[in-house]
Amino acid sequence: MKYVKQFLFPVLIFHALLMWTAAAAAQGEPFYANQQIKVYNRSTPGGGYDLMSRVVARHLGKYLPGSRSVIVVNMPGAGGLVAATFIYHRAKPDGLSISLLDRTAPIEQLLRPELTEKADFRRFRYLGSLGKDTPMLVIRKETGIRTIDELIQSKTKFVPGGTTKSAAGYQIPFAYQLAWNLPFTKWVLGYPGASEQVIAMQRGENDLIGTTADSVAALPLLREIGNPLVIAGRKRDERFPQVPTVFEVAKRHKPNPEYWPLVELLADASEWGRPFVLPPATPEDRVAVLREAFDKTFKDRAMIADAEKLGLYVDAVPGAKQEELIRTTMDALRTSPQKMKLIKMLRE
Repeated sequence: MKYVKQFLFPVLIFHALLMWTAAAAAQGEPFYANQQIKVYNRSTPGGGYDLMSRVVARHLGKYLPGSRSVIVVNMPGAGGLVAATFIYHRAKPDGLSISLLDRTAPIEQLLRPELTEKADFRRFRYLGSLGKDTPMLVIRKETGIRTIDELIQSKTKFVPGGTTKSAAGYQIPFAYQLAWNLPFTKWVLGYPGASEQVIAMQRGENDLIGTTADSVAALPLLREIGNPLVIAGRKRDERFPQVPTVFEVAKRHKPNPEYWPLVELLADASEWGRPFVLPPATPEDRVAVLREAFDKTFKDRAMIADAEKLGLYVDAVPGAKQEELIRTTMDALRTSPQKMKLIKMLRE
């Protein structure tokens, strides 16, 4: 009997440990503990996308089961398509790979249906955005242009710069160009990210760029050499109260009615912000865990304080809402020949 007790005791302990491990696994702890989450950012270091991904990554781990390590990996290229293709095809759908993608990428997919094979933006699982985007047009101070009114009325030609035609930094200023017949020369494209565009502006390679209020707030050099002219949104950005919205400008300077709906469409797309996403096949329980963690991170006081120090404005968009906005917008555009005709102008 003594032998049996000596044998059964460690066996019972072993089974108890197994049961405890299984119970913990059901709560998600063993999966996230002692593993590393990677956030693949679609831009080069220094711009608004990079700063947003890093400030979220710094605080995200405290709201995930178990002790977490969250790191940011910069993956620029093709207006964010490199990062999108990686997270869609190559990253494991296990809840450990996240990407921060370009806001206008879903619209770009409609323009180029062949991109669906690389990344179908209707199938990503969305985790939310730190804030609604505030696209902003900025011109080099040395041009002498101080306001959007002066730009619209100017007879001087200016050189616009950007990354690719698939990025918001090209699409929104190009829509302005059409709506108000802005005096632009041929676009200079191919810059990897916001920081490189600003350095090029300083050198005089370009006169104006499409960027965001976050990038302007975060990049001292851009504020030093550039004048913000207009934002694509329904309300002004409180960090730049002097900068009017496109809707205010349209009241002073009547836009071309053929192209104005394109400006409206792109301005309203800023409502879904910059999407953090998971691969399409990520299990639903891990999507739920990460969405909850992102929601709590967006409300974290320490995170908000860090974001404000970097010039980032927190106006969070929850993942479920973001996913619905993007999918319904894409479906609405896809089934409207008139709207599709408009957005196809972005590739001409």
